[in-house]
Amino acid sequence: MAADLTLYQAPDEGEWSRSKDLAKIVAATEFVPTKMRGKPAAVLACVMTGRELGIGPMQALKHIAIIEGKAGLSAELMAALIRSRGHKLRVIEWTEERATVEGVRADDPDATLRVTWTLERAERAKLCKIVDGRPVARDSQGRPKPWELYSEALLLARATSTLGRALFADVLAGCSYTPEELDASDGGGDPSTMVTVGSPEPAPAFDLETGEVLGVEEPATNGDGYTATALRAAQEQAQEARKTSVAGDGSGEGPSPATAPPTATAPPMRDVLKDLRTSATHVAQILAAAKPEIFSDITPREVLDLDGEDRDVAVTFLYEQRDQEREAASA
Repeated sequence: MAADLTLYQAPDEGEWSRSKDLAKIVAATEFVPTKMRGKPAAVLACVMTGRELGIGPMQALKHIAIIEGKAGLSAELMAALIRSRGHKLRVIEWTEERATVEGVRADDPDATLRVTWTLERAERAKLCKIVDGRPVARDSQGRPKPWELYSEALLLARATSTLGRALFADVLAGCSYTPEELDASDGGGDPSTMVTVGSPEPAPAFDLETGEVLGVEEPATNGDGYTATALRAAQEQAQEARKTSVAGDGSGEGPSPATAPPTATAPPMRDVLKDLRTSATHVAQILAAAKPEIFSDITPREVLDLDGEDRDVAVTFLYEQRDQEREAASA
């Protein structure tokens, strides 16, 4: 099998027109990643990138992410592309501490390369720290990062992309980093520029609709922000006030018509998201996973519109989780 790159063939007028129409139609759907949603030009660019790699439009939208203008491929797609070209990619070892993959080119079967990624290598790259044999990676707010939560999957992904760059560059055509690698630093995956775990980097602000990082802005609340304890106290106080209002003041005259019982006690959701420095998309995923009996199908828009008891439940849960993460980080 030849190792030469395939020469670029521009789409003909018909294909180009169909691709543009497809981008316009799907841009507003949930099949499109949030950062590209509502942006037909970005969707079209992703589809065209996938075309050059030999995959379909929907596969491209699912497995290609654009980070600072660079296309990152999922490790799953990298492995699929390599194998589809007749090369061999084998997983030799895969545990919570290490992942080893082996590659053999179809056009050079005597050349075999193995790549291993371990937690120690991840620590040297400043992706995490090893504490009591476990990876620890936290952001400036004390929240667990992917290398703490999904280290096993990330070790395999790193091993796969490293092997792809070394042995199958013609297959990946320059798209040889995963989105996680590109997003790990401003230097496009260069370990020398990655932020050390626990360093005081500013927490990012997000577009509340799309989750896109916009920059750093001050919290909408006071410097200490809300706490789960304060929210629970406010809710209990409001409930007691409502009981008093409905039952009357003991004079036998019943509730005063001029006094309305207190209503919502939690802050507006937009203020909550700004205070927690997170996005409606991320919160929707958290609530759907943690409390499916209430929020199983919640959308980012519905997160912003939460009110009443549902908002109280959501906000209290989010701050309880934030407080627990801070306690764990300081322990």
